[in-house]
Amino acid sequence: MKKILISIVLLIILFNTLICENKKHYLKRSTKEYNKVIIENNGITFLNRYNQTIIAKILWKNIQPRENEKFDVDFYFKARNRTFSIYFFWSLKESNDSKIPLWSANKFALMFAKFSNKADLFKALLLGITTFRPDITINPFIYSFHKLDPVSLQIDKASIKKENKMMLLIVLFSIVISLIIVFLIYVFSL
Repeated sequence: MKKILISIVLLIILFNTLICENKKHYLKRSTKEYNKVIIENNGITFLNRYNQTIIAKILWKNIQPRENEKFDVDFYFKARNRTFSIYFFWSLKESNDSKIPLWSANKFALMFAKFSNKADLFKALLLGITTFRPDITINPFIYSFHKLDPVSLQIDKASIKKENKMMLLIVLFSIVISLIIVFLIYVFSL
């Protein structure tokens, strides 16, 4: 039994290692995937740090007011088959010194999803919009959705920690359930 459990653990480690190495290899060759974001006075730059290519560049001057809308940066909920999606909208204008990404039109919320410091990145993004484009209006719900105070732009770290603890519990629960299933398969196969 010990040999089987050790081999299962080693296979899981090997599988995870292969996935991580394949992801690094893909990122090194990719011209569409970014893994570094720089938010500065000019705008937002999305980089692939493995091959030093600029994937996208959104300048503050590219963010435009939306016509006939209450907010220039807004959202809406869409429910389909018991799943809810939140779509964010903003209007961007292409210029010579920018590279507007394809996903920018309605996937505003997903651009920082892969980073662990996404709350800090959203804070910098919203601070940049309010500083460099004061004519752009932002729906106040967007601040609360990203756990930011609308006035001071301080991050609510307590709610982020609570959310992270819930995610950790879900992951641990799924690992325990998987181990129980493996154990039951082993016991019933004897």
